[in-house]
Amino acid sequence: MKPRFKSKSCRLIANVLCLAGWLASTTTTANADLIEQIKQRGIIVVGVKKDVPLWGFKNTTNGRIEGLEPDLAEDIARRLGVKLELRGLSTDERIPALQSERIDVLIATLSHTQEREKLMTLVAPDYYASGVSVLAKKRDKFNVWDDLRNRRICSRRGAFYNPRIQV
Repeated sequence: MKPRFKSKSCRLIANVLCLAGWLASTTTTANADLIEQIKQRGIIVVGVKKDVPLWGFKNTTNGRIEGLEPDLAEDIARRLGVKLELRGLSTDERIPALQSERIDVLIATLSHTQEREKLMTLVAPDYYASGVSVLAKKRDKFNVWDDLRNRRICSRRGAFYNPRIQV
């Protein structure tokens, strides 16, 4: 797979973030065991987004998943000396894929929350952090989460902010 980011600065940033995150994730015995299993298998299975341009998306021309997340995954595989298998995931597939061990590592626009800390090992520094945007007509004047209660809204399934607005 050819790296998407051709400039030296983009590659350097991606490599530094990838290395820092990977090193942070290897501090527990369980993670060390996983790394050893991956090396013995000769392949690492990484879950990445398949539907978010620039982060991870399926290129309709060649059918491959491309973006920052696949590039980070490729760098991890290279550093471990193993082959890479990418699994494209939608938002609601990310955590279940990791919990069911269908993937070894998840690099998929996942915001760091306390709830997620209970489910998995999250590494710092975060390469991705997001906020929430609410798009509405000016006359609706939403100011706080409670303003959205009992209103019809559209949201991405599996997003971390959904519980805040569910009735």
